Amino acid sequence: MFTSTFTQASVEEKWRGISQQQQQQRIEDDNDSVGSCGMPLNSQNECGAIDRVHPVDGRFSVNVTKLGHALSCQPWAVIGQKAPVGSHPDCASVLEISTMMERVVAVLERRIVNLIRVERPLDSCKYLVQSSDGNFFQLQQPIHNNLTNYVGQIASMYRGVNYHSFMHATHVTLSIDKMIEMMLDEHNEECGGKRIDHVFGLYHDAMSQLCLVFTALVHDVDHTGVCNKDLVKGGSDLAIAYNNLSIAEQHSLAIAFSVLFEPDFDNLRDAMFATSEDYLNFMDVVTELIIHTDLGSPKIKESKNMWNKAFGEDLENALQCNNINVADNRLKGLVMEVFIQAAGALLSNTAIFCGNVFILLSCWF
Repeated sequence: MFTSTFTQASVEEKWRGISQQQQQQRIEDDNDSVGSCGMPLNSQNECGAIDRVHPVDGRFSVNVTKLGHALSCQPWAVIGQKAPVGSHPDCASVLEISTMMERVVAVLERRIVNLIRVERPLDSCKYLVQSSDGNFFQLQQPIHNNLTNYVGQIASMYRGVNYHSFMHATHVTLSIDKMIEMMLDEHNEECGGKRIDHVFGLYHDAMSQLCLVFTALVHDVDHTGVCNKDLVKGGSDLAIAYNNLSIAEQHSLAIAFSVLFEPDFDNLRDAMFATSEDYLNFMDVVTELIIHTDLGSPKIKESKNMWNKAFGEDLENALQCNNINVADNRLKGLVMEVFIQAAGALLSNTAIFCGNVFILLSCWF
């Protein structure tokens, strides 16, 4: 397993420094506080029911979970367009960073809510509230604020480069989220109304789904706009720091995890991870996915070899005949790697790995 310079030992040490009692007290203190504009977080049912408050002027905004639902369910063909005809008004892609941030927060919150409801249902009332219409669950306000601030901090660390920008990260995030939604929707009209079968455990793995969306957000943070090969040739400080290996990717990983472990994001981590082991597993998966966005990494060749071993030369036939020669847990990782590579490649008109994801999609549907 590839390990970034943000070590597992340091994660465990930091995690042990936050006792369960301190974590519980933080949640209780925040729940007793008022909303971001001085408006009380009134509970209207057993888990609480609120409308999200606009952080600037106190106006009630579109429910963030409704926005996440609208974004996940928008047609694939309109993702990334400036003003798609006939699309939901909350989905129209524009250049304002605040709008991009709002959409990234919405789809991330949707996946975190799903994780809690599916894998930790007993924690639902601790971390979630229902929307006032009772149709959606959303994160409690302190956790939502943490998530919004985290996305904002990551967005602010993207540079104004031509390609590896926050706009690119937003498009990849929405594309990955759409792939997940198409996989989960057993009767998606875009998929011919057929259920997706060949996902090797990903269908029921809410944490892996969150890993994909999180990876899309952070995978190019603070990218200099210079490729790894040129960083090595120029003897840059980053190249030296990361031993000339997946330089930009390791740098983005270090930033993403270091920021996530700042005290300001305690509530967010509490909601996402029940234990330090959950966080370490999350870190491993995200690390693998981001390293696989470096097309010059030896990991790419290893994955290609594993893919060929699993499916042979005819992926479609292998899936249809269930003639697969690799354990499902590794295949899930391969599928996730293809997802993250394809999400970026589809938006940059790059053919690398797109063939595999199109075959997977055609076989699923």
